[in-house]
Amino acid sequence: MIDRMQTQKFGNENKDMEDMLSEEELWEDITDDREEWTGNPARKVILQVRQGGGEECGVIDLVNIAGYMKQKWKFYLYLLMIAVCVSLIAAVASLGLQAVFGGKSRAEAVINFSFDGIDEGRDPSGGLFDVTKIKSTVVINDALEELGWSDQNVEEIRANLKIEGVAPDSVKQQIAVINTVAEDAAEYYTTIGDLNYFPSQYTVTLYRCRGMNGRQTRELLDAVLLSYRKYFMDTYAGMAALGLTTEVLDVSSYDYLQASDIVGNEIDIIQDYVEAKAEEAPDFRANSTGFSFADLASSIDTVRRLDLHNFISFVQANNLTRDAGVQIDYYNYQIRQYHFDIQELQNQRSHVEKTIESYEKNPVIVMSSQESVAETASTDEYYNELLQQKLDLNKEISELNTSLNEAYNMINALNAAEQSANEEDYAYADSLLDGLVSLVESWGKLVQQTTEEYFEAELYADAYRISIPAQYSSLGSLGDVVKRMLLFCGAAVVLVGILWGVSGMKDEITRSRK
Repeated sequence: MIDRMQTQKFGNENKDMEDMLSEEELWEDITDDREEWTGNPARKVILQVRQGGGEECGVIDLVNIAGYMKQKWKFYLYLLMIAVCVSLIAAVASLGLQAVFGGKSRAEAVINFSFDGIDEGRDPSGGLFDVTKIKSTVVINDALEELGWSDQNVEEIRANLKIEGVAPDSVKQQIAVINTVAEDAAEYYTTIGDLNYFPSQYTVTLYRCRGMNGRQTRELLDAVLLSYRKYFMDTYAGMAALGLTTEVLDVSSYDYLQASDIVGNEIDIIQDYVEAKAEEAPDFRANSTGFSFADLASSIDTVRRLDLHNFISFVQANNLTRDAGVQIDYYNYQIRQYHFDIQELQNQRSHVEKTIESYEKNPVIVMSSQESVAETASTDEYYNELLQQKLDLNKEISELNTSLNEAYNMINALNAAEQSANEEDYAYADSLLDGLVSLVESWGKLVQQTTEEYFEAELYADAYRISIPAQYSSLGSLGDVVKRMLLFCGAAVVLVGILWGVSGMKDEITRSRK
């Protein structure tokens, strides 16, 4: 029994020795083959694979794999070139499909703002500037109306409009430095919010909407930007004060003197406006009208002194009225209003007079010599203002009393006169009124044209500017195209590299099994 166990033990040891010898012989064969193939002493990088529970052993030399790959480098180089060409064609094809089905097809434009306050996020009137008004329904509707398009979805256009501020390189560098520092100290991220940078340049992008082609997308973006220019000027150019001058004055439902009050009020609005502009821009003269603001102010004052007063004088001299009862009621209302205004001004004057009486003048000490001091009293600015207020109030009260007396005289004249139907007088009064209204409207339009040219050509010449008109791209930006091509080419290179390595591995595995 013991002999049998010993015999079995020695048999196992002999078998292990035979396996080791067979492995050594295999290594010698591999080394000989390697030296014969390369002509150099072999350096082995061994990958040993056991299969079937250790009954068979496969030995793979990684250096041999590189050798097998080297033998086929021309084939895979050609394959790589073909794969790169195919990938470029595939990239272009995918971009073409994207262009056909919309995707990132878009029109882009660049706009600039330049006016006082834009660097602080303020609009020309001093309020917060909101660039998203470019996407407002009013702007888009005006653009569609200008193009003559009536079947477009405004909300879809709004959703496809993107506005992005462009930060200068200096701001980008500051943000980059803060981000770098904040990697070690997170509290520095709050510094980015403290930069308070408000862009003055914006990129406006309109992605292609359903039913539109590239040309229509570009035309729509251009129309929207031009429509916003009109919106910008209407909002910030101060034209709202002249809203009534652009419309036809309708005084047909009023009596003559009531109509004269309406026209006179319109003249007041225009004159106050142009006089303010004359002080603001005394040297400006519009090419479109040939007028300066001072010229307009003088001409409009002439309309008041001659045309308006001529109409009022003719009506009053002939006691013309379309309805005497209505006209008398109108004068009675004016009389009550005059009394109320006079009483209010008299109360203000009384208050000013009491303040003047109780006002103590500031003393002025004058050193005449070392032994004596002379003290005198002098008025100051506030005291002078009180005196001027009193003079202005007296003037206003006097003018109202004059108007009050005129109203009384007109009522007496209407009550005393027998109204005779003189058709010629009424026809002449109607012609005077129509001419007066037309004259005021024409001067209002001249004021508007002059003001628009002033804002567009001088004051706000560069306030809003389209730096780069809309450019359409069916493939997205150039960066998108390059990224797509690099992605496809990279995938082709990786795939060919994997195939090349697998081929070398397969040849080595086949050799190791022999």
